[in-house]
Amino acid sequence: MNEVDRAAEFFAQGLNCGQAILAGFGQRFGLAPDTALRLARSLGGGLSLGLVCGAVAGSFMVLSLEGEIKGPDDREARDRVRTRVREFARRYKEANQSIICRELLGLDISTEEGSRLFKERGLLTAVCAPAVRQAALILQDMLG
Repeated sequence: MNEVDRAAEFFAQGLNCGQAILAGFGQRFGLAPDTALRLARSLGGGLSLGLVCGAVAGSFMVLSLEGEIKGPDDREARDRVRTRVREFARRYKEANQSIICRELLGLDISTEEGSRLFKERGLLTAVCAPAVRQAALILQDMLG
């Protein structure tokens, strides 16, 4: 199973969007699945606040795993990650018009009303599952 399918399957099994991405791609960088699940636990629902989509945030974490770090003051590594993150965000936004969870969903999932509407409208399947797959496809392309 490739990483895109693995991320989609993790999401279908009940992981949040950020967990699905990090667990789906983290093994490539030696990240144990249980560690990925713990690290990304708060990413779902737009960092639990309706902010940056968890699939996007999880993708940023994957991009941060890429490459070596020479030390705490390794500006080259920081700049490389910033460039990659910006490229990912540009591509995701181009495909989805936003990287913000509440804009993608059309409601604020961090509120009681938003959470209720999210469930009633079936947005987990209609919006979030395709968002996870889209993020995974962009990551797959960027990582080669």
